[in-house]
Amino acid sequence: MANILFSGGRGNKSLLQAITKDKSKSFTWKVVVNGLDDGASTGTIRELLGNTTHGISDFLKVALAMSPNIELQKLLEERLPTVNSFTDELKLSKEIYNFITDKNDLNCLKRYKNSPEIKDEIKAHMSFLLKDLYRRHGSIPNFSDFKIGNIVFASLLVQNKLHFQSSINDFFKFCTIDKTKFSILQSTETNSYLVGLLKSGSLLPNEAAVVLTRTSDSIERTFQISSPLSSNMIRNICSLELDDKIKILNALEVIPDVSKMTVDAISQASSIVYGAGTPYSSLLPTLELKGIANQIKSVDCPKILVVNLAKETSNTLSAKDVIDGIYKYLNKSNNNQKDLFDSRYLTHVIVPNTKTNNSTSKNLIKMDIDEIYQSYGWINIVQADVVSDHDSSKHDGVKLMNCIKSIVQNG
Repeated sequence: MANILFSGGRGNKSLLQAITKDKSKSFTWKVVVNGLDDGASTGTIRELLGNTTHGISDFLKVALAMSPNIELQKLLEERLPTVNSFTDELKLSKEIYNFITDKNDLNCLKRYKNSPEIKDEIKAHMSFLLKDLYRRHGSIPNFSDFKIGNIVFASLLVQNKLHFQSSINDFFKFCTIDKTKFSILQSTETNSYLVGLLKSGSLLPNEAAVVLTRTSDSIERTFQISSPLSSNMIRNICSLELDDKIKILNALEVIPDVSKMTVDAISQASSIVYGAGTPYSSLLPTLELKGIANQIKSVDCPKILVVNLAKETSNTLSAKDVIDGIYKYLNKSNNNQKDLFDSRYLTHVIVPNTKTNNSTSKNLIKMDIDEIYQSYGWINIVQADVVSDHDSSKHDGVKLMNCIKSIVQNG
């Protein structure tokens, strides 16, 4: 049996790093990640591969957090330079050419002196991917601001004929991750894209907009669709009133089925952890997948929410907002059958204790414990010292891991 963690990219980094260093072999994790990311180089890779595969960025971030090789983590997080002019593009093309023909190192990798084998593997993956993309498109793509790890993962995708789970498994080997302790599962095998609407009616045309919106307005809804919105569709939707926007996006929405691997993992779970992260892109879209709500409900184990400590945007105002969102999206998975208050979806919520929770800070999420009890009286609210001693906006991975362990062991 294993613990299931619903995760985005960065939100559970400290927890995963703590588990990596933990000596216990009995406390294993299966991390469920969605592939909705479409920002920066991840979005470009999806386009170059014909919009037929998940976004890879969050899978990459989770895998790197699990890797015991710190230098490899840093290498794969490096980015190629940003191109702002014709001269910049010529320089980048020359730099890549010199790298893959063994004439010189990439500038962003020069300071890593102790990893020649890893660099050779990166070189082979970059060369393979460039040749494949040239074959597909008849030209070499602009790798401006591409993350090195995304290039490696994309190469593995192509080598595996876009079979995503096989690519994850190969990336695990590349990162020397302990497979007895960790695995990563794609939440669904269906390729989807995320769009959203603010309460004001403003369109969020892609996942990057959902994540990065910095307005004081809050998100009304998100929708999963089968292909990216075209520029014409974005223009037409933006010209509509809110009700008409909802009608159009409802017509476009296709909620995928949860993957069989995720169903099987949940059925054998020791615990289910709703991890910290950006709720509207990382957590909630996974919880609306067809079949996932009934599967979670059917398993008798602790179901634990780790509440974010800091606001990424103003869209998440309090711990109760996150709980409300979990029930709303799980209910959508159940075709809106109105079992919103079923206690089998969530049993525990971890919040900072009063010593470490500075609720007066405008950047920290409000831990509205009384309001949670009023709406969700069955939930065990676990107030614990889980905050980093160095940064009140971040969890201490070891403290959080031990808190989860205690909940699981005590039932």
